[in-house]
Amino acid sequence: MTVQPARSCHFPFSDPVQEIPTEIALLIHGKVLGGNYHANAAVSLSLSSGLHRIRTPSSSILGSTPAGSPIASTRALPPPNDSLEEGERIDAFWAALILNSYWIAIQESHMFLDLQHIGVDTPWPMDVIEYQLQLLPRVSSGTIRNFLESMSIEGFSTVALHAKAAVLLEQATVIGASIPDTTLGAENMVQSDTFKRLDTLIDVFKSHFPLLEGMNVGSSEAETLLVVRMMTHAATIKLHLSLSDKGNEHSRQKVLVSAQSIAVLTHNSIPTSVLKTDPIIGVSGLSPNP
Repeated sequence: MTVQPARSCHFPFSDPVQEIPTEIALLIHGKVLGGNYHANAAVSLSLSSGLHRIRTPSSSILGSTPAGSPIASTRALPPPNDSLEEGERIDAFWAALILNSYWIAIQESHMFLDLQHIGVDTPWPMDVIEYQLQLLPRVSSGTIRNFLESMSIEGFSTVALHAKAAVLLEQATVIGASIPDTTLGAENMVQSDTFKRLDTLIDVFKSHFPLLEGMNVGSSEAETLLVVRMMTHAATIKLHLSLSDKGNEHSRQKVLVSAQSIAVLTHNSIPTSVLKTDPIIGVSGLSPNP
């Protein structure tokens, strides 16, 4: 994932929109312990600056962080100078969320905050031209919640698809890791609305892959879309692997198909640089031989 440097937003002390890419770069190139620190820092900067509440309805806190919360905005940014600057803030937030989801997938737990439950109102990221054309919604609320509950149709830029795949991987990791060891407990989990809804959502997201193949994009975006597909297959593996290990044949087949799909994508991507540059590739390939 490439994080573009932000323009100056004229923040009087330090600009979190500039600090977040720095923390992300240190996270990507650091070790596990240091990665935790820098991921925490990127998320903390995003939340304390209110980047998760861009375009939130002023008359409602539905899906937003309550004002009295310990993670409520403490260093609110001034209004953006233009739509491009606002777009940079949106992109910075989602970049932090994507990396946060990466580390949740690695550690199989919420290492800092569950961004879904604190409330994310910031709209999905757009392409630069869409920011220039001022196509952002007038208000935005419950972005992640709406995606997980109703497969909302908003957000089809390459970065938005990347963010959605990251959310799916995060949710699959956490739910998969919470499956009880007992056979009865595991079966109850499989029948739960939470499990079935996420499993269906991942499959629906995969059904859009043929459309991704037809997108006319540059090499960098093509690499990101490849990662999106790998992450989504990895989400299926994370969600079903524990059940597969317990002898659930349906889950075993889903894990096998997803692992094979990742292997095919990996083989077909060579010699692209994506396998060397995106840190999620290691996570996506954790289960090549289920």
